[in-house]
Amino acid sequence: MKKAAATMKLKQLSLAKETLLIGSEAYDEIIETADSIKNLETTDSEQVNEIEELVYKVEDAIQTYGVSARSKFFFNRHEIAIQKKSNNNQQLIRQNNNFVYNHEDGAVVVGMEEETEEIIQVLLPKSQDSKFDFQAIPIWGHSGIGKATLANKIYNDTRIVKEFGHHHRVNIRLSENINAHDALQHVIDSIEGRIDEKYVDMSPTSLENCVRQYLEMSRMLIVLQGVRSIDGWRELRSVLGAKGGAEIQSAMDRMGRVMVKVCEGIPGAIIALAKQLAGKSASEWETVQKNAGRDVSQVMAPSYAELLDEQQLYFLYLGHFREDPEIEPEKLSHLWEIEGLISSSEGHESGMTLLDIAKERLKVLAQKGMIDVRRIIDVIQSCHLVGLMGDMCLSKAEETDFLKVMDLSNQPSFPFGRTRRLVIYLGKYDAKVITELASNIRSLRIIRVLGEFVWPSTLMSNINEFKALRILDFGRVDFPRGELPKGIFDLQFLMYLSFEGCFLAKLPSSISNLSYLQVLDLRTQYKENGNNIIIPNHVFQKMARLQHLYLPLEFQLQNGKKLRLDGLAELQTLKNFNSKLCEIRDLFKLEKLRNLDAKVEVCLEDLNSITDFMTSWSKNQKGIRLCSIEVKNFDSYSGTKHSAFSQILKSGVPPILSFEGYIEKLPPHFDISKNFTEIVLRNTQLEEDPMATLEKLDKLRLLVLEDDAFKVKKMECSASGFPELKHLELSKLFFFEEWRVEISAMPRLSHLKIEHCNKLVTLPDGSEFLDSLREFKMIKMPKPFTQKVSERYDNLVKRPPSLMIDV
Repeated sequence: MKKAAATMKLKQLSLAKETLLIGSEAYDEIIETADSIKNLETTDSEQVNEIEELVYKVEDAIQTYGVSARSKFFFNRHEIAIQKKSNNNQQLIRQNNNFVYNHEDGAVVVGMEEETEEIIQVLLPKSQDSKFDFQAIPIWGHSGIGKATLANKIYNDTRIVKEFGHHHRVNIRLSENINAHDALQHVIDSIEGRIDEKYVDMSPTSLENCVRQYLEMSRMLIVLQGVRSIDGWRELRSVLGAKGGAEIQSAMDRMGRVMVKVCEGIPGAIIALAKQLAGKSASEWETVQKNAGRDVSQVMAPSYAELLDEQQLYFLYLGHFREDPEIEPEKLSHLWEIEGLISSSEGHESGMTLLDIAKERLKVLAQKGMIDVRRIIDVIQSCHLVGLMGDMCLSKAEETDFLKVMDLSNQPSFPFGRTRRLVIYLGKYDAKVITELASNIRSLRIIRVLGEFVWPSTLMSNINEFKALRILDFGRVDFPRGELPKGIFDLQFLMYLSFEGCFLAKLPSSISNLSYLQVLDLRTQYKENGNNIIIPNHVFQKMARLQHLYLPLEFQLQNGKKLRLDGLAELQTLKNFNSKLCEIRDLFKLEKLRNLDAKVEVCLEDLNSITDFMTSWSKNQKGIRLCSIEVKNFDSYSGTKHSAFSQILKSGVPPILSFEGYIEKLPPHFDISKNFTEIVLRNTQLEEDPMATLEKLDKLRLLVLEDDAFKVKKMECSASGFPELKHLELSKLFFFEEWRVEISAMPRLSHLKIEHCNKLVTLPDGSEFLDSLREFKMIKMPKPFTQKVSERYDNLVKRPPSLMIDV
């Protein structure tokens, strides 16, 4: 795993601007070293640690050269130990190259080789006189992960064909309409090798008896593909199961439910547990059940072991956020890039951004049951580690020295070994990390979890000893008097600095000394009393390498001058840009900007300037990937303001719009761009039903109407309206009494939230769209409404996976 991380880090370094300054020979040797490490087969931990040490020395030397170049620092590649003749690690690489091999198998089911063999071994006889008991082997999971492929591969394996023959193997593909009678007839037809008319009109009981006779005479393999419900499985099991199995099966069901509860519903843990139970008797199940709570980490370990080396790195990295209820993919994309775990070069051909790549990595972990993800309009918004899986993540991370955690709610200890990543939970104790350990740390996260804490003054007064630090992440920390430790600005290699959720009185101008800084997160605590962070208006102009800037929701300026951004030549992400506080004309100078969140409040001139900028960039195709605007307190009583709003709707730039303020009436649908993907309307007080217009926006995926967005009593959604809408929120609509939804309206709706609509007492007639929901939230709704919703779902088998009623 460390070897994989070392290879990825070297590849990243080869693309760094500083590397190009050191000469072509050293550059070529970095590339060659990375390839050699990648092909190296070794399990010796000391050798792997030496390789890791080599890579970090390379990084230090390259970046030291970048920092010191203006002082005529002479770069000597012998000093970073790249040269093969004098490098023990290169000798180690050459010694082990004989063990490298390429594995090619065009017919393999990728990632399922072990599962295939395990199931085949269960199906094959262990001895000539062994007793064959009835067994059910489940293959389950999300759509598209290869369940049918795996089942068919087992069914057609030459050993299975030889064991069962052609007439004792039955493969039934179940559809939604197939019933137990059809399945039984299919079994008989397969056994006899022909379709016999006498079975067509036979009663279900007679068919069951025929099948049981066949099953008692010979051993059979029956594959049921497409079982969609527990009830459907129970019906089929009852007619295909062996005699005398009901009581045993019932006991095993009970034990299974207990063990699944111990697994806390974690898919990965349940899958791993199922593998451990496969093929075992009821008495063996009982033994596993007794030890499930104690051994659940061991139960989940195989799930971790099955991950590729790179996937293990992504999973272990989440241990930094064990206590966080939500982990943002955007944050991970920045951290993983700095760590060398992902690179922008990966997405050049496909057009994927680093954020896209990070989400793909998380998607794989979610599919394997290692993490849970939260989606909005089918896009991953956050992820988190669940219960026992989080415990295993931290355990594995600490076991491999990938990451260490210091919890200051207990007396700290310092057995950190070779770790380069440290997480500190603030508590009732102070701590000092000794210089020898501090100088090795490259990533430091200091976080307040819950309750009171003692300010770690000793730790903070020596923070400048973390000389190799690239990542410094403060979470929800209240700095004494709102002042930062001065030593932070001596950390010359720092690339990531975050104060998200922290209390900070002022951002010091000396932050501009951090010449390598790429990511700066200033989303500090928001104070309603206006006592928010002070930011010097010229503080960012010298930060030429800054790529991602997250401003506070609100902040204060000095001397009444707006914040200047014109020196940020590399800036790609700019969040919480507020036209009231930031200089709009500087946006035109940010040529690499790709992601902009802008807010305009009250001012018509600012709104026109922002929309002019967004429109010009859109026309010049300079590649803004994600752009949104929030317009607040913009009552359009005057013709000029209403015209400005109409112009935004007509241009469709930006495609994500949030608007607050009186507008009375929407333009006709043909005067609204179809480029909009998300629209939020607050307190717009529309005098007519907005759905007649908005439902014609073909790309609209999210719609929020709240705070009297409209003042009519009746809302209608026409047939075929909102073809792409996935997320709908209706909140605080105090005139809203009746909702009509025609058949085939909102066919893709998956998330619905209705909140505080006091006069809405019934669901729409038909309500077929409710059947496809994955999440339905009702908050502070009238009791008649919630009762009717509950009754509706009580009468149906299918319910939304997440149905929340908060009265």
